[in-house]
Amino acid sequence: MRSIHFIPAVLIAIGCTPEQQILAEQVVIEGDVPADADLDQATQDFLASGAQFGVIVDPVTGETTTLTNLDRAITSNDFSLADAATCVDCGDPTCATGMGRQINVPMRRDSGSGVVDVNYTRMLNWTPTGETCDGGACPTNINASTVFDVDLVGNLTSCSVFNVFFDVDDNVYSGTTTLSPPAAINNSIGQTCADVVIDSAAGAVAGNVRVDIAMSHTWIGDLDIQVISPDGTMLTAMNRPGRTGGSGLGNNRELVTTSPISFFDGAATDAEDMGDTLANNQTICLDDGECEFSPNPDEVVSSPANFAAAFNGLSAAGTWQVCVFDGQSGDSGTLETATITLTTSN
Repeated sequence: MRSIHFIPAVLIAIGCTPEQQILAEQVVIEGDVPADADLDQATQDFLASGAQFGVIVDPVTGETTTLTNLDRAITSNDFSLADAATCVDCGDPTCATGMGRQINVPMRRDSGSGVVDVNYTRMLNWTPTGETCDGGACPTNINASTVFDVDLVGNLTSCSVFNVFFDVDDNVYSGTTTLSPPAAINNSIGQTCADVVIDSAAGAVAGNVRVDIAMSHTWIGDLDIQVISPDGTMLTAMNRPGRTGGSGLGNNRELVTTSPISFFDGAATDAEDMGDTLANNQTICLDDGECEFSPNPDEVVSSPANFAAAFNGLSAAGTWQVCVFDGQSGDSGTLETATITLTTSN
């Protein structure tokens, strides 16, 4: 077990006393630090993500560290960590039993009451498949002064240390639509859309927006992806990456439904640069680990530049749409699942 003390740009191990130290009076680090974790880099990534809480886990040893962003989790919100997080099914030296893992995070609602939800902000070596709040589905109602469990469920990309950064909020609303069978995407049918219903509190207006899409296609340079609010406002999140000056065939990297992609303002990779580091016909997210993208309408001059410009202040409740348009014949794919997550205000 290690205890870590951070000062700007310097990392010093200081012994085996209880592991609760503060980075720049902003981040509290608690628990067993995985020996293979780059805690310095993980903490910087945690701060950059803006998340309230984070876990760093070694699936082999089960060592689990929690991070709390004091600026967000305690001073401006209603939640705190109630106890140490644990990896329920870690401790498998070779990941022989599979890559699925469940992280239990005991939380406390310090003030307020009402609906609580979990919103992922950034992940490393981890693809979420679900979560529960207080033993049931999220979102759920949690009263003040209540201790409740948040269980994060997902799959590892490799049998190595993984990070999950997340918010526990009472103003986060999410809707998911799974198309069964998945809807075809090809040039002959034009636009393929998934309707996503957001059932938010009365009067809530959209703030931060995140869109997660599970889809396949054999040539991403063919694709436009649009997000449309209930009042018809449209943002082009991606416009045929790799084309120049409205010409060319664009980037020929691929998408598969088992490696979903996400769009949100401030993501490290621009949508126009999707797949740039990959060889021809390699797969986005699966082969490069780049799964999160900031929207870029590129040549669609009628589109707002980002989610904030498009949707901030609009009514959150109603039917949103995630639409994919295939602008070139010869390649095809499917749209399987679309999720929209909104952080709202009243």
